[in-house]
Amino acid sequence: MSRISISLAVLSLAGAGIFAGCGLLTDDDAPINFYESGVITFSRYEYPHHSLIGLDLASREETVLADTLGWDVAWAPDGERIAFTAYLWDSPIGGPTVDDVGPEVFEMDLLTKEWRIVSPVIDRPWGPGSTGPYYNPVWSPDGNRIAYTRCGGHGGPCHIRIAASDGANGYTEEIVIPADYVPTSHLLDWSPDGGSILLESDPDGSFPYHKNVYQVELSTLDRELVLAADSTFIIRGARYSPRGDRIAFIAYTNGKTEIYTAGVDGSNVRPLTDNSLTERSLAWSPDGKVLSFSASDSGEDERQSHIYIMETRPGAPAERVTTTEASYYDHEWRPVPRR
Repeated sequence: MSRISISLAVLSLAGAGIFAGCGLLTDDDAPINFYESGVITFSRYEYPHHSLIGLDLASREETVLADTLGWDVAWAPDGERIAFTAYLWDSPIGGPTVDDVGPEVFEMDLLTKEWRIVSPVIDRPWGPGSTGPYYNPVWSPDGNRIAYTRCGGHGGPCHIRIAASDGANGYTEEIVIPADYVPTSHLLDWSPDGGSILLESDPDGSFPYHKNVYQVELSTLDRELVLAADSTFIIRGARYSPRGDRIAFIAYTNGKTEIYTAGVDGSNVRPLTDNSLTERSLAWSPDGKVLSFSASDSGEDERQSHIYIMETRPGAPAERVTTTEASYYDHEWRPVPRR
């Protein structure tokens, strides 16, 4: 895969120009041009690290935004910072992890390449130690908080934590949604209005897991069932639309995976795709008119995948936008801050 040298600032300006030029943010009736939809980012594994790549759909140019980081990449709303999962020994902070050995959540400024740790780390005589493992960071819409999943060691339950930025001093824990409230839970998304989060959780925590999708109101921690899974309809990867009026998700049913949309209360479930691909993750474009998803073809090595894009309407054709044979993880659309 080629590495075209384009600065982060240039890529940001290109993305802003794309959105301003084609009017996608304001004209609901305008025809959709996939190649003027913005910048898709994804992580690509190169032993022993992941790299973060930006793909400008208008020019088809790729930019290596970060050479060495972890996985579970999530963009801050300002389009200048990312949160991700990595091990302490891979980070500039360094140090062994002990006890509940596992990955931590970090923040990186893509201009300075400075790392800051988000999840709690305790001091040990021989260096910082983990209290993880932690996964799935998600930014709040205002960019001041990061939610993430904390899983207990040795197969213990998972719960959700939210850390608030304390300026230059780092992050302090603000909210914990305890394990006995949502057992075996995994964080999925944060609502655009900042008031709630989506998570998936098995009702009884027993194997095999059939995880429902819940919406949790952050002011009260009240939980509402949105989508119920069962042995024939297994749901994963639900995401809010940019306007917060719909969710998109992947479900396994009738022997294959497909992408669906529904109202935020779980009503009006309808399929968007009907294909031979195995969809693994999805993301909304910032204007909500395009969905991207990672998927592998039935004839490909299951360890390989590609990124596809499609309009958010049932039966719309999907187009593959990646060409290099590889596995693409954690893909997102780079935010374009409104000025």
